Amino acid sequence: MSTEDTQEWLKMFDEFDNYNTSEAAAIYAKACIASLDSDILLRGFEETWREIATLQGMEDEERTHSSNTSPVENFQYFVEMGLYPQPEILSCIERCFRSYYDAEGSISLDEAFFGVKHKKRSSPAFIKAKEGKFFYS
Repeated sequence: MSTEDTQEWLKMFDEFDNYNTSEAAAIYAKACIASLDSDILLRGFEETWREIATLQGMEDEERTHSSNTSPVENFQYFVEMGLYPQPEILSCIERCFRSYYDAEGSISLDEAFFGVKHKKRSSPAFIKAKEGKFFYS
């Protein structure tokens, strides 16, 4: 793959309104993989994660499987399991925080991470807690 391929994937990534989606993570993962033959910055990020993943005994199938949930849920799962999250998960979360800070106080963290402002009983945190889906005890 070429630098142009990496840039094309990154351009697609930049067009997302909400980075806390499996689709955004999948696009960033494609940029990371495309960068292995070209982009120095992303290549280093991807190569480092692959070394860590190998040390932790993770397989590529786990990377594919983890794309079925949001980056925040993936981040929480990996950290709770003592594993290092993939570059696309870390980058999506970074973009959510960047959106929050770039808005200079005009949006909440709910809006930055989930796209809409929530009332307590309709927030993703409240719903997950009621479903018992958090990994921590």
